[in-house]
Amino acid sequence: MNPHILDGLFLKRRLNLPPSSQALGLDQIPESLLPLLACIDPLDLTMYDIATSVVISLVGELLISRLLFRMHLRDQPY
Repeated sequence: MNPHILDGLFLKRRLNLPPSSQALGLDQIPESLLPLLACIDPLDLTMYDIATSVVISLVGELLISRLLFRMHLRDQPY
């Protein structure tokens, strides 16, 4: 299991949210932010690069999730 998913599950449980509930940002941001932070030096990333990548990842994941829900490939739109 992805360790970032475990972080989200832990935080959701602490916030008394059911496991399948939507926690905007809590589910998406760690999955993009933590790998980018780990690659700052090898990829010569700036904070602007990281912020832009996190926002693009967040918006992209939300849009793709809704599209897959409309195509009946997901049970929930998030």
